[in-house]
Amino acid sequence: MKKHFLITLLVLAIGSESFAQSNRDRNGYIGINIGPSFPTGELKNDGLAKTGLNLSLINFGYLFSDNLGIAAKWSGNAHQIDDSGEYWSYGTLLAGPLYSTPISSRVEWDLRGLVGYGTALLDTDYFVAKGNGFAYSIGTGIRNNFARKWTLTVNLDYLAVKPKGDFEGDKFSAVDMSIGIAYRLK
Repeated sequence: MKKHFLITLLVLAIGSESFAQSNRDRNGYIGINIGPSFPTGELKNDGLAKTGLNLSLINFGYLFSDNLGIAAKWSGNAHQIDDSGEYWSYGTLLAGPLYSTPISSRVEWDLRGLVGYGTALLDTDYFVAKGNGFAYSIGTGIRNNFARKWTLTVNLDYLAVKPKGDFEGDKFSAVDMSIGIAYRLK
């Protein structure tokens, strides 16, 4: 799966002039992303979580200067527990700084550091646990501006949620790969 992600990044950048000067006619984007979520740490080891799904219903970025801006994300993840048919799920609402640099006339590379709110849920036939608290994400991505108002996004993010409540002291974390489409904002 990681091999396919790297190949996709490479394909997006092929034919690009290296580190082209910025001539942006649009400074932002808002879109949707979906892809696999690979559990790490406690979620994988103690929680017996399998590879799951991540969905970003809002993937937003806006540049205030040539390279600096703000990013935000509203997302959710779900991981099946072993072969039980039961799931760990968690969601986040995050915002933070965005650094973006063009690598060709159509392709841009982004770095994000986001913090915010997260919630987690385990709902089985025998047990229900809920919690919410601090969440953060560190990520990178490539945007291919294939049309004047549209961009294809490919992202790699580390996401962590440290909920309180029934999960006091636990940390949900995953590496998320995603692909999506976004509308380019003026």
